[in-house]
Amino acid sequence: MKSGEKKVELDMQEKNNCLKVYPNATGVNLYNGLLYFNSGGITSDIPAKIGTFNIQKQEYEWVYQINSKKPFPSYTPPIYHSGRLYILDGENVLHVFEEEKKSNEFL
Repeated sequence: MKSGEKKVELDMQEKNNCLKVYPNATGVNLYNGLLYFNSGGITSDIPAKIGTFNIQKQEYEWVYQINSKKPFPSYTPPIYHSGRLYILDGENVLHVFEEEKKSNEFL
């Protein structure tokens, strides 16, 4: 791929509105074909969520609502490492999710 060449363009508005998921630009991390993201938490209308989006299938695979009254800090994207997903919420609580062995879903 040439530098700056667009490979895929998706209109995510319908999918995002359906799940009330609005990934933050600074809260994403790509690993093994999955886009790990944090979303919302700014108002009670948009609760804090984390999840995975499968780039190839172009669909959300997993979305989880975090019980936090404060938004995600802009400097804390979700981190995937060794089968675990780490995310620090707006109340300084570290959430750790472990991947199930037979799928890409988290407990």
